Amino acid sequence: MDLSCLLYIETFEEPATLQQRIASLFGGTISLGSISNEFIYIDLSLNDSRDRKRFLRERRFVFSKYCAEIDPVDEICLTAEKVDPEIYLDILMHIIMELRKSGAQVAASCEYEDLVAEKTGWN
Repeated sequence: MDLSCLLYIETFEEPATLQQRIASLFGGTISLGSISNEFIYIDLSLNDSRDRKRFLRERRFVFSKYCAEIDPVDEICLTAEKVDPEIYLDILMHIIMELRKSGAQVAASCEYEDLVAEKTGWN
């Protein structure tokens, strides 16, 4: 299974604040705009397709404010040890649930969207 994932995030938080919040959820370190630990690598950016009016009107996450590209760290850093998929997915599900608890609207685009819905309540 391809573990890479895109998270579409709609929130009023500023980029640096959201980045800090995400890092705090899994003990991540921020470096050059990315957030990572020994299991997960997240590249958070403003979504090129963001359109607040279309997001509100159509409720399509592709128009949300942020996009986070997420991968197991071993796919980004060739010297990293192989990541246990179960640990990676647990961290990802935790991030999604905690962002939602803070008021952000979050949707995942990945091969395992059914698992996201099962573990987090919806997708």
